Parts: sequence; C-alpha cells; structure tokens
Amino acid sequence: MVAAHETTLRELLEGAKQYRVPLYQRTYSWTDSQLKRLWEDIRKLAEERAENPNLTHFIGSLVLAPSPTHGPSVSEFLVVDGQQRLTTLSILLCAIRDHRAKHEDPDHRDRIDQEYLINKYKPAHRLKLVPTQADRAAYEACLEATPQAGGSDQVGAAYRFFAAQLVAVDDPDDPMDIERVEDAVISGMALVSVVAQAGDNVYRIFESLNNTGLKLTQADLLRNYLFMRLPNRGEAVYDSLWFPLQKQLDAGELEQLFWLDLVHRNPEVKQTDTYVGQQARLNGLHTEAEIEAEVRRFCRLGALLRIILHPEEEQDPQVRRRLARLNAWDTTTVLPLLLHLLDRRKQGTATSDQIASAMLCVESYFVRRLLIGRATASINRVLLRIVTDMRKDLPVDEAVRAYLSVGRKYYATDTSLRESVRSIRSTSTAARPSASSSFSGWRRRTAVRNRSRQHR
Repeated sequence: MVAAHETTLRELLEGAKQYRVPLYQRTYSWTDSQLKRLWEDIRKLAEERAENPNLTHFIGSLVLAPSPTHGPSVSEFLVVDGQQRLTTLSILLCAIRDHRAKHEDPDHRDRIDQEYLINKYKPAHRLKLVPTQADRAAYEACLEATPQAGGSDQVGAAYRFFAAQLVAVDDPDDPMDIERVEDAVISGMALVSVVAQAGDNVYRIFESLNNTGLKLTQADLLRNYLFMRLPNRGEAVYDSLWFPLQKQLDAGELEQLFWLDLVHRNPEVKQTDTYVGQQARLNGLHTEAEIEAEVRRFCRLGALLRIILHPEEEQDPQVRRRLARLNAWDTTTVLPLLLHLLDRRKQGTATSDQIASAMLCVESYFVRRLLIGRATASINRVLLRIVTDMRKDLPVDEAVRAYLSVGRKYYATDTSLRESVRSIRSTSTAARPSASSSFSGWRRRTAVRNRSRQHR
C-alpha cells in the first residue's frame, strides 16, 4: 500500500525532515544536458509566474519510504527513487543561497539554510538531504560553502553550473529576478510524492521502478541488491570495501567482474544475465556476515581484474609480460582463466612461475591454431570452459596444458605445425591468407563479437 499526492519542494523540505539516499542507489550522475534542461524549465517558469503565480511545472515523482530509524522529532525517509532530481534541486538551492547572500543580503544564507537545507535545532539530523557516502563530502562542501564547493566531481559540476547561470540571469536593474527564480524552484516545481508504508520491501519497489524506467547496469542492480541485504553493516562495508572497489574499476569493468565470477561456475552464462545469475546464487545466503564475505571476495577479485586490465601494475616481471602479450590478442574469453590464475596465486595454490607458464601455454595455443588455420574455430567455447573443466589434481600450468591438448581443441603438435608452415610457404598468398592477416582478421571479428555480446 502506498500513498501518492502532488507536492512542491517547499512542502517536502519545510519542517524537521530528513531524506536519506540509501547505499543501494547509484551516485549522483546528472550531466550538463540534464542540468541545462532543468535550468531552462526553471527560468521559463520564473518568467511566467510573474504573470500567473499559480503556474507549476511537473518534474517527476519521488518515491519515499519511512526510515527504519524513524524518530519522534524528525520525519525520516529513504529516497527509493528520484534522488537525482532531489539532489540537483538541493544543490541549486545552495547556489541560490550563496548568490543572494553575496549580491543581495547576507541574511538569505541563514533563511534558506533553515527553511530548506538543514535542521538547525536537530544536530543528530542536521542535513535535510543525506546523499550516498560517495557524494556526501562534495555535497557537504556545497552546503557549508567551503573552499572545496564546486569541485571536479559531478556534485561540484552541478553547483558550478547553477552558480554561473545565476550570474548570467541576474539583471542589476531588476532586484526581483533571482527571487523569482527561487520562488519557481521552491513553489513552482511540482512532484508526485509516493510514500510506501512501513514494512514494505523497499528494494523490491526500487527494483520494479528501475526495471521499467531508468536502465541500471547489471553492476548497479547487484550493488543495490547486496546493500539491501546489509541493513546494519551497509555503511561500514561500503566505506571499507565497496567504495575502494568502485575506485579501482569503472562501471563496465565492474559488470565484467561479476560476469567472470559466474563463468567460473557456469561457462554458458551470458553477460546480460549477470544480475539474475548472481542474485540467484546470493539468495542462498542468509546472514549479513555471509553477504559481507561475498563483498570482500568481490573486492579481492576486483583487485586482480585491475591487474589483468593494467598489466603494468603487476609486480612479477614474467607474469606482467605474459599478461601484456595476452592483452594484445584482444579477446575477453581468456579473462576467466586469467582471473582464476591470479586468484590461485593469491590463495597460495599456485606460484608466479606456474601461472606465467600457464599463460605462455595459452599464448602458444593461440599462435599454433592461427598457423594451422583454426584461429576462430570454437575458440570461445574452449576458453570459457577451461576453469570448470581442467583437472584439479595437477599444478595449474600442467592442468591448462593438459586441458588444451586433448579432444578437438586443435592444440597443434610440433609436427603438424611444421607441415602447416611448409603448406603456407607452398601456397600462393592469393589462395591462402598470411598468418599476420588471419591474426588481424581474428582480432577484428573477436572484438565485434565481444561488443555485440555486451549489448545483448
């Protein structure tokens, strides 16, 4: 059961209230195009309300849920959906406050703060809007008007954008123009506030909204699910584990990490099924300690994927060389094995020499297949199945070599390689492409397939 009604920013922010953006929400991400569109709507509305003060402009919905820590003195809500626009409007209010305090009357600072931005007499709930931890420092810099306000992050960029627009529209001959802008923001921006009831599954509401609206990445959805499962440990886990992981890998790399983790269990899983697969696996865990252990494991694997993608950060020279050479083949199908090899070393079940030897074996496999004309035949299936199908009773380099050497995997012997090289020399280049051209063609085709798979 939810209650919905049309409201304004004034009604939302006046009084002792606090809106907390849950950890499972994505960080603030509005860009110039969205900021410009909102600003143009506000500027136009400010002009029109000069003639008709009752005009409003609808900007969307805000889905809220009572906070589990809801207290008697401050109305506390979780922002299930709409945090991007609520954060943007709060940043704009900071910019309006600073502009009016500087160019009109310093009293505007305390007035706007107390009415819309802070709960002055509730120090434990001072901020009316509490962004996610990743955005909190940047937002507080704007709120407190510190020298760090307007930094290089997305929050800072929004503040700088609005500050510049206010300067541009401020007419020295019109003392009411910025006041009209403030009025348009506070009283003219109409929202539909949807408030869930206590006991509703807030994450399910969020997931449903985003399945039909804003398209989140597989990594976004998994992060949201994990932190929904950490009601008590969420903040500490986010600070110590998740936030450092997000700094190591970008959104696409995070999604790739979670897919690779599934491939270690099921080579057939598609990257588009990453969230569904991980959620099904994690549904079997029941305690916060178990979920935290999974986040810790993802962080360990994330650090290893970072090395795979940036071989120059690897300490061992032989492993670094092999990683760089395999990267040159430009195929993601070798990533599950590389992640497994580095994790084996991390866990102490393989040495640097062994995993470098295993990677040399894979590179040799690529070259040999290329020279015998089997560069692309079933390569994806073969590579994606190494981790699940190779023998567990052998050292890892021997296990990789043994896996690639049996069945119809076309790990060419030295004898067949010599025969193939002689055949290449005796065949005209018009009839049979050179090894180098086949190599380039394979890389191009593999890259196309990988991009296609990522968009399926």
